[in-house]
Formats: sequence, C-alpha cells, structure tokens
Amino acid sequence: MYRITRTLVYSVVALCLSACGNEPKSSEQSDSRQSQQGEPSQSTTKISAFGRYEGYSEPRFNGAQRSSIYVPVRDGTKLVVDIYYPLKDGKRSDEKMPVALTYSGYYRAYLRDDGSIWTRVGVFPKDSGGIIDVGYERAEGTVASGSDEVATDLLRHGYVIAIARVRGTDASFGKYGGSMTKQTREDGYDIVEWLAAQDFANGRVGMFGTSYNAQSSLTVMHEAPPSLKAVIPSVAFFDNYDIWFGGTGVFKKAPIGWRLKQARDGGRLSAENGNSKVGSIVPVDEDADGSMLAAAIEERKKGPGGNPTQQMFSRSPDLAMALLRAAPELGVTSPIEMINLITDSRRLRDILREKPALSQVLAELTFPRELVSPPDEANSDETNLSMLLDGINKSEIPVYHWGGLRDGYTQSTVRWYLNNTQPKKLTIGPWTHGGFGAPRDMEGYRLWFIEHRRWFDYWLKDIDNGIMDESPIHFAYAQNPNPNESKDEEFIEFDWQSADTWPPENTEEMSFYLSAKTDDKSEGGLSLEPETKASKISFDVNYTSTTGTSTRYYDTTGGTNALAYPDMNDHAEGGVVFTSDPFSEDTILFGFPQLSLDVVSTNADGIFNAYIEEVNADGKAYYLSHASIRAKHAATGEAPFDTAGMPWLPSSKETLAEAKKMNEETVRLPMAMQPIANLFEKGHRVRIVITGPDIDNDLFFPRFPAPTHTIMTGGENPSILKLRRLN
Repeated sequence: MYRITRTLVYSVVALCLSACGNEPKSSEQSDSRQSQQGEPSQSTTKISAFGRYEGYSEPRFNGAQRSSIYVPVRDGTKLVVDIYYPLKDGKRSDEKMPVALTYSGYYRAYLRDDGSIWTRVGVFPKDSGGIIDVGYERAEGTVASGSDEVATDLLRHGYVIAIARVRGTDASFGKYGGSMTKQTREDGYDIVEWLAAQDFANGRVGMFGTSYNAQSSLTVMHEAPPSLKAVIPSVAFFDNYDIWFGGTGVFKKAPIGWRLKQARDGGRLSAENGNSKVGSIVPVDEDADGSMLAAAIEERKKGPGGNPTQQMFSRSPDLAMALLRAAPELGVTSPIEMINLITDSRRLRDILREKPALSQVLAELTFPRELVSPPDEANSDETNLSMLLDGINKSEIPVYHWGGLRDGYTQSTVRWYLNNTQPKKLTIGPWTHGGFGAPRDMEGYRLWFIEHRRWFDYWLKDIDNGIMDESPIHFAYAQNPNPNESKDEEFIEFDWQSADTWPPENTEEMSFYLSAKTDDKSEGGLSLEPETKASKISFDVNYTSTTGTSTRYYDTTGGTNALAYPDMNDHAEGGVVFTSDPFSEDTILFGFPQLSLDVVSTNADGIFNAYIEEVNADGKAYYLSHASIRAKHAATGEAPFDTAGMPWLPSSKETLAEAKKMNEETVRLPMAMQPIANLFEKGHRVRIVITGPDIDNDLFFPRFPAPTHTIMTGGENPSILKLRRLN
C-alpha cells in the first residue's frame, strides 16, 4: 500500500498536475485579473494548483464582528441573516469585499447554556460585543466542525460571510414549504441582491454550502440573480426520487428520519413531539426580549405547511388510504405514530408475521416517480432539482461540484457535473458526506477550503490564479477501503488523478460474469469470460439482513455515527455471494458500476440489494458500493438527462402497472451502483453480494412466508457486473 505523508502531499499533487498538463501557475504568469482587488501578496512565490495555493491572497484579517438582522423579501416576509465582517486587530476595513453566502436549512448559530453563541466562525462569549479573534491557526473548539473551516478561512482572506435561513426555519418568519420551492428560490434571489447592494460589498456574491445548503445554492442559481457570480455546492443531491426511493422504488429510511428531525428542531411539529433545538435558536440583535423569535415560531405551526407527516401522506394517497385502513390492526392512532412504526422494521415485521393477509396488502403498495416529481413544478410544494436543470444552466453561473466516494450522493455529484453546461469543475475524494474526524475526512476539509478560496478568488476578486486553465476533474482512488481502519493523522491514503472527461480517457470497460458453483449452492463466482452453460443460484429472503445504521445513507442524512460498515462476511450470510479470482496485479476499478441480474422468484415482486466489496488476502471483506431495486420497477426508459450510460428507470404509474412478474418469467434487474475508485492490490478479489431488503436501511412491508429468489447466470441469461479499469 502506498501512503503519502501530510508534509509530502503538496509536492506530490503539484508533480501530478504538472505531469497531466496542469502545472501550477508561477509568479511569472499573468496577474491581469488581480489588479481590480489589489490583493496584497506577502509571498515571493506564487503557486496555484489543486490543493495548493500560495502567494495569491493572504490571511490579512484576524477577527470577526457578527451582526444578526431581519431582511424582508419581496412579499414582506422577514428572513434572518447573520453577517460576519473581517477585522484586522479589532477594526473593520473600508475596502469593499465580496460576500460568501450560505442559504441554510440548518443552523446559523446556537445559544449555549453559558450565554455564549456558537457560530460557523467561532464561539462568541456572552460579553464579547459581537467580536472575536479568528487567528489563522484556530483554537480548539472555536469552530463548529471541519466543514465550517471554509467560512473562517474565507473571512480571514477578505470575504464577508453571510448565513441566511430559509423561511419557516430557525428565526425566519413564514411557513416552510420545502427546500426547493419557487418561494425558496425567489427568497434566495432577494437575499443575494440585498447583500450585493450593501456598503461593505463589492457587488459580487458567491454561494457555498453542503447537502441541504448546496441544494439551496442550486435553486437560487435557477433564478439567476445578477450579483451571484459563482457557486460551490458540496455533496448536493440531483434528483429527489433517487434520494427517497433510490431511483428504483425502494423507500429509504434515513431521509425520513432527517425530515422529522429538522421539523422538530425548527418547531414545525408540536412540542409533545420534541422540539429539540427550539430553545437554542438565537434571536436577531434587535429582538432583545425574544418576542420576534416567539412570533416566528408560532406562525409556522399554523396550517399544514412544513409538517412532514402531512406532506408525506398527501404525496401518496394510496399509501395514506392503505395505512388509514390498517391503523386499527397496527395499533396506531396518529400520523406520527404511523411513521414511527413503519420505520421500525423489526417491530413492524413482528406485527405483520401474525397478520399475513395485511402484510400482503401493504407489500403491494408502490411508490411511483410522480410522488416526488409533480408535472407542474410551479405549483408543487417541493420541486425536484433535476427538473430545474435547464434554468440552472441558462443562468451561466460558474459552478464547482464537490463530492465524496463514501457519500450517499456520489452518483448525484457526477450527474450534476455531466449535465451542467456553464463553466464547471468537479472534485471527488474518498471521504464521506460530512465527516466525523477520520483522517481522510479531515484531509478532505483541508483541500476543500483551499479550493473554495481559489474558486472565489478567481470569480469574485478577479485574481488570475489559473483555476480555469486546469483539467476540470480531480478524483482520488482509495488505497484502503475501510474509512475507519486508520486513525493515524500522519498518513493520507489519497492518490489524486486529473481528467478532462467523465469517464476519463485512460479507462477501459471491464466485465465480470456471475456464475453459480455446482458444488456450493450458496456461493458463486465472478469470471472475466462469459459462461456458456446456464446455471442458477437461489436464496430465501432473510428479514434480519442489515448493514447497520452507520451506512453512507445515515451518514448523509445526519446520522450520529461515523460511516462504519460492519463485517461484510457476516452480512453476506443473509444472501448469495459471487467472488472473483485474485487479481494478478494491482488493479484500480473506477466509475459507475452497472449490475444486470436475471432473476425469477416464488413471488411476483421483491426488493434486491447488491453490494460490491473488496476481499483482501486474509479473507476480510470491505464495503465499496451498493444499489437497491424493487423488481416491479425494472423497466428502463430514456432519461431526461445524461446518466453516463447508466440505466434510468421511469418508475411511473404506467410502467408499474405493466411490470413483469418474477413468478411468471425471468426479469432483468438493471442496477446503477454508486461510483467507486478503488485500488485492489495484487491477491485481492472483488465480490458481489445479493440480499433481500435491508431491515435498517429500507422501508418495506415483509411478506410471509418469505419468498425464494433465484439468480440466473450463464447461457442466454447472463448476469453481469460492468465497470471500468483505470490504466
């Protein structure tokens, strides 16, 4: 295994980029864009390359002044905005600066028990007067997390930081109608233009943020505010149906828990349901007695707007009616009790085992794409981001997409890049959605805030740092698939590559054919040559199968545990396994894996989960990628966007009504798996594991008796894993 120390990673990155035709800009190169801002340089050497930035801008500020105000948008609704001004030795500068805005659905600040205020740029003591020191080397505990280092770093380098909360959340007035509504987009436009017009601003605004905040940035791009000059969304999802239903009709639990938590924290559910963060919301500066905050929270409770239980059931009348009829048998009396029950798959399984007729009725419920992609986006209560693609592209606002190979939205990050037409960049590294302190995540943060500064310096300060002269794509393959195995901060397991296209030109397609072993009914093989003889391998669906609650999906939606998949050998006992021969040389497998399974079953329909794993020389298996599909959704169609050749499933009411039945004919399941970039060392093997539903990650209604699924291999029904090898 190759390992690169922290002190060497800079030079390795620079050499790699130079070899790929992306030599870092030197002090002899053009500074024509830099003249407007006059950013002073304290360094005689000027280097700008991916992950390295010296001599173009300096950390000239060492403090921050905070103010919190209400800004009225076009319909008069007041939204809370916190503004952080850079200070030099306690004083504000007269120079006009660009504004870096996060349009947030999460926290902007927390009021702590001792009266201090915890913010994105540090903790403001009760008696601070809204001013703190922000030294270049931050003190322990002064910043919320590694991700917030971005805001602090930008502030030190001469950016005003603004954090606005969407309506109906935190201290903002109004009713929350969803994260991507037309109202949310228009509000964002108004906030951008208000900030650009302030006397501290140079008229240019950039937007940044992760997850929800990244989605908010993209929705505002759709409205094309004139002062919005650049955006860097990190780990943003692309399509609602992919997030809620895997793009394949398998309802995912993690987003449900996230939505309920956000509603409780923001006071959109009644107090008896546990408003866990309402008491720590910070009033604006003028709201000394908290009366304005109390009025805002009270306003959002009136009517159905923002209540996730009502939104969920209103989206699916069939589901709502079926659960209403089933409620007496299930022993629940309210929508929130019903959601709590159907997301507690163990308790639900035990109840339905005693009620097989009811289990059959509920198991027939389907979740078509129309649930999250209404045909009329202007009147929908939550608009699907992929439906806004044309408007986002028409804005021509430059966008830099940032994603992680351990993120739940890796596929989305790539799709954004593929489908955007404006100036764009893409970086994907072997980290998770938000990070919990593992070395690879922390190194990801370091690169992240350097790239934020390079991007914003170029577009908001006219600093000619050459970022747009480089290859637009950077990715790193993982040299250790277990993100929690090494806690050594001195080792960075990255190997960065650059590319001009996706997939990169130095890759070639590689196919593994699944085959059954005649002497082992529970295990099959993966071969590089097709099997001419037809075979099959069967398994009984195991309703205890799980990959736990520290998966990429819980990590992505605010889970409390670091991403840490369990021993995948134990998990494999719940399904069937297909394993390749050992690799004869080090091999890097890359890109979107595509698995095609030919299946039959004792039941017409069912959920399948497929996992790609690495098996080392000692037989230990590590999770790499995953996909799930419900058989009734197997029909493919023409996607309304570029999928990089991956199958797209319409999952419409029409196609579901005409779905093939596994107990009548062979059904081909097309599974587009999360992208990977992984080094398989010589002697290691690749493995596919197929199971039924995952009891901790999938929302499903079990059938009794449990069905038997059969994977067809070889002959006229080859099941195949296709991916790419990096040369």
